[in-house]
Amino acid sequence: MSNLDVLAVIKSADEKAVKKKERAAKAATEKPKTPKKKAPTKKQLQIGEMARETTLPDHYTTVWTKEELRECVEWLEQQPVIAVDTETMGLNPFADPIVGISFYAPHRGFYIPLRHIEHIERIEDVPTQVFDDEGHPLRPAILGVDYVRCLPLDLVIRKLRHLLEDRSKKFLFHNAKFDMHVIRENMDIHIVPYFDSAIGQALLDENQSKRLKDIATLYLKIPADTFGKLFGKTTFDKVPILVDLDRRGNLASYYAIKDTELTYKMVEFQAKAMKRPGLEEVRKLMFDVEMPFVQIVARAEARGVKLDIDYLENRVAVDLQRDVEELRQKIFAYTGDINLNAPAQVAEAIYVKIGLPRVNDDKPNSTDKGTLGKLKKKHPVIPFLMDYKQKIKLATAFANKLPKSVVEGRVHTSFNPTGTKTGRMSCNSPNLQQIPTRVGGLIRNAFIADNGRLLASVDFSQQEIRWLAHVSGDKVLLDVYKSGKDVHSMTAVSMWNQNADNVAVSYDLFESRREIKELFLDEDGKVVEERFTDTDYLAKLQAEGKITFTDPRLLREAVELGIYYEKYRKNAKVVNFGILYGMSKYKLADTLEISVEEAEAYIEAYFAQYPGVKAWMNKQRKLMQSQGFTKTYLGRKRRVHKEVNSDKFWLVQRGFRQGINSVIQGSSADQVKIASILLQEFLESIDAHIVLWVHDEIIFDVPENVGNENLQKIADIMCGAVQLDCGMKSDIEVGAKWGQKMSKDAIDLLFLDDEDGGYGGGGDDDEEDAA
Repeated sequence: MSNLDVLAVIKSADEKAVKKKERAAKAATEKPKTPKKKAPTKKQLQIGEMARETTLPDHYTTVWTKEELRECVEWLEQQPVIAVDTETMGLNPFADPIVGISFYAPHRGFYIPLRHIEHIERIEDVPTQVFDDEGHPLRPAILGVDYVRCLPLDLVIRKLRHLLEDRSKKFLFHNAKFDMHVIRENMDIHIVPYFDSAIGQALLDENQSKRLKDIATLYLKIPADTFGKLFGKTTFDKVPILVDLDRRGNLASYYAIKDTELTYKMVEFQAKAMKRPGLEEVRKLMFDVEMPFVQIVARAEARGVKLDIDYLENRVAVDLQRDVEELRQKIFAYTGDINLNAPAQVAEAIYVKIGLPRVNDDKPNSTDKGTLGKLKKKHPVIPFLMDYKQKIKLATAFANKLPKSVVEGRVHTSFNPTGTKTGRMSCNSPNLQQIPTRVGGLIRNAFIADNGRLLASVDFSQQEIRWLAHVSGDKVLLDVYKSGKDVHSMTAVSMWNQNADNVAVSYDLFESRREIKELFLDEDGKVVEERFTDTDYLAKLQAEGKITFTDPRLLREAVELGIYYEKYRKNAKVVNFGILYGMSKYKLADTLEISVEEAEAYIEAYFAQYPGVKAWMNKQRKLMQSQGFTKTYLGRKRRVHKEVNSDKFWLVQRGFRQGINSVIQGSSADQVKIASILLQEFLESIDAHIVLWVHDEIIFDVPENVGNENLQKIADIMCGAVQLDCGMKSDIEVGAKWGQKMSKDAIDLLFLDDEDGGYGGGGDDDEEDAA
C-alpha cells in the first residue's frame, strides 16, 4: 500500500470518529423516546369485554383486606363441608406458583388473590379495529388489579392453616391431587380430600368426560367454559380482577369461585346418585378405595424419584442419537433423503418408490407400527424403519424430555387413578407406561435411589391371566397355577398338538426339552457343538440329574426340539394375552406372521385347552346383552350398552371385547389399589414409600438396609390383598436404579401398544380395541 493510500484510510477513520461523537452529543440532548406501546391482541380485548360484562354475584367475595380475610376464615370454620380450588400460573403443581385460592359452602364463595399483578394496564388507543367472532367491535379495556394489593402469602397461610388441616371438615375437590400439591408446595399445608368429583364421575359413568365444565353443563345444566376457551394462553395472574362500584369487571374472582361452587354442587349431585339402590358397590369403591388411594398417589407424586440427568443427556441421548443417525443412513440407502418423521414422505417412499403393497385397507398410506409389522419381511428397509421409530421415540419422549420435567433433581410423575375406563391408572409427564419393555431399561436406569436408599420393584406375576383363571373357574387354568406349571408352556403344548403335522407331546416332555436346550446354548442363544461330545460335561449333567441320556444324536434332537418349542411358547404368550383382549384370528395372524388358518387353529386350541374360559366369555356376552355392562371384582362397571345394542356387527364385537377385558384389567387395577392401601402401615414402620406404579408393578423407595425379610413382607401383603382361587405370586427386584435387573420373562406386547390404544398406552381409552 502506498503512502497516499495509507493517508486516505487515516482520514476516513478520523471523519467517522468525528461523526460518531456528533451523534452521541445530539442523542444526549434529546429526550428519550417513549417505547412504542404494543397493540392489544384480540384475546386481550375479548377478555376485557368479558370482564366489562361480568358482574360479581352478591354471594361472591374477593378477599383483599385483613378484615375480609378474618371474616372469610371465621365463616368457613362454621361450615362442615367446603369446596376448595386453586388457581396457578400453569399446570405443573410442583413448578408453577399459586395465584389464588377459592372456597365455597352454601351460600357464600370467597376468592383470595395471592399473586395477581398489582397495576392497571390501560388499553386506550387501538391502532386497528378488532372484532369478535360475531363481527362486533371490541372496545379497549382496563386490565389488571385495581387500587389494592394482594394480601401477603405468609399472612394467608397463618390464617388458613388451622382451617385446612382440620380433619373434622369434609373438603370437596375436582381433581383433588392437583390442589393438594399446590396447597402443600406453596403453603406447606396438608389438606385431606373427602370427595373428588372427577373420580365420582369416573365411577358413575366412565364413558362421559370427567372435566368439571363438561359434567356441570351436562348434569347441572349450568353452562361453563374451560379456561383455555375463555383466556387462551393468558396466565391467571393477568385475568382482570378490577372491581368498580356496581361489582363489574372482576372476572378472576367470578371464574375462580364459580369453579368451586360447581364442584360443591357436582359433589351434591354425585353423592345423591351414589345413595340410589343398587349403587352400594360404587359408594364403597368411592370411600373405601378411591379416596384413600388418591392420598397415597398424592404422597408418591410429591416424593418423586431422583433422576440421573447426566446419564440421560451424556450417555443415553448420545447413544440414541448415534443409533438414529446410523438407521437414517441405512434407510436412505433405499428411500433417498426424506424426512423420516413425516408419514406422507415415508409412505411415498415405501409404497411408490419401493413399491411395497398397501396392507392397511382402512388407511392405505399408513406407516404406523402395526402396518409396518405386516411388511417387515417384504423388504429390508422396514425393520430399519421400525427400529428408527422406536429409537426416536425413546430419544424425544424420554432421553431429551425427561430432564426438562425435573424439579430440584426429581421427577414427579402425574398419575390418574381413574385414567382409563377400566379403572386402571394412567400417567403422564412423563408417561412411564410407554417405555418399551425390550429397550426400556436404558430409560428406567435413569431413575435412581437417593444416597442410603434403594428402589425395589415388586410386581404381580401374570396378574391378568391369574384373574382370568379366577373369574372363569377353568379347572385346567386353575391347576396350572396351583401345580406351579408354566401357563405359556401349557398353552403352547395345546397349540403344538392342534397341528396335525406334529407328533403329540406331553407338557412334561415339552418342558424337559426346553430345559435341555438351555444346557447346550451360549449366552447369545447359539448352539455350542462341542458340548454334545464333551464326555466330562455330559457326565456332570447326568450326575446332576439334568439329563437322563448322553447319546449325542438324541441330545441334538432334543435341543432342536427345545428351540422349536421355545418359539411355540413365545407365540403362546401372545395368544394368552391376546385372548384377554378379544384378539381376532386376523390380528393374531398379523402379529405372529402366520396364516389366518393357523391363527384360527391356535385360538381353537386355546379354547379346547381351557373350555371354562370360553364358557365364561359366552356368559359375559349374554350379561352385556341383558344388562349393558360388566363389573370388576369390586363392582366397578364398564358400560357397553351402546356398543352391544348397535346394529353394526363390528361395534357389537368391540363392545364384547371391551366388557370382557374390563373385568380382567379392572379387577387387576382393583387389586393394585387395595394392595397399596393395605401396605401403608407396614411401609411406614420400615421407612419405605411407594413412588411409582406401572400397570402390575409397584416401585418402592426403601432404606438401603431394608433386608430380604421386609421385601418379602411387602410382596406377601400385595399377594394377599385379594384371595384368588389360583393364588398370586410376585417377583422382587431391588437395586440403586429402577430396572437394574430386568425380568427374563418380560413380554413386549406388540399387538397392544399405545398406538392401538392398548396395553402399552396410558390414555383414557388404553384398554380399547386390540383386535
